[in-house]
Amino acid sequence: MSDKEVEKVVDDEIVFRQSELDIIKKYHAQFKQVLPIKKVARLYQAEEDFKKELLRQLKDRRDARGN
Repeated sequence: MSDKEVEKVVDDEIVFRQSELDIIKKYHAQFKQVLPIKKVARLYQAEEDFKKELLRQLKDRRDARGN
């Protein structure tokens, strides 16, 4: 890849992450309006646990195939 192409990929990743953060901030405010903060925190922890488990399963699947 050329420097220009790499720069575009990196810039696009930053834009994507900012969009994702904007969504998280929006829903965080909404969650706090309808849920106790401890439940909001449990939601975030459950999401993290789910992501970790999903990544672990994908890794295990990849390892089982010998890749």
